[in-house]
Amino acid sequence: MELQARCGLRIGEVLKIKVSDISERKLLIREPKSGKEGEVAFMSEQVARRVDEYIRSKNLSADSRLFPISYSTARSMIIKLGSKLNLKGCAS
Repeated sequence: MELQARCGLRIGEVLKIKVSDISERKLLIREPKSGKEGEVAFMSEQVARRVDEYIRSKNLSADSRLFPISYSTARSMIIKLGSKLNLKGCAS
C-alpha cells in the first residue's frame, strides 16, 4: 500500500511490477492505464530501501513479481485493514 500511495500507482500497476522493473529509485510501469507502452515512477529513498530489503528477505529473482498476489487478494487485504482501522468505504 505504501508503494502504491507514495508513487501514485494503481493497485493493478503495483501487482504487475517485477524485480527487473526496479532500478535504484525508479520503477518501470509496464502497461500503465494511460495506454502508453511504459511509464517510470520514482520512489523515495525510504521506500526504495524497504523494497530492496523486501526483495532480499524473500530472495526474489529478477523475473519474479514483486507481490505475487491477485487483484482480488489485494483488495481483500485492503478491506480487512480498513475494517481493523475502522475506516468506511475502503476499496469498496
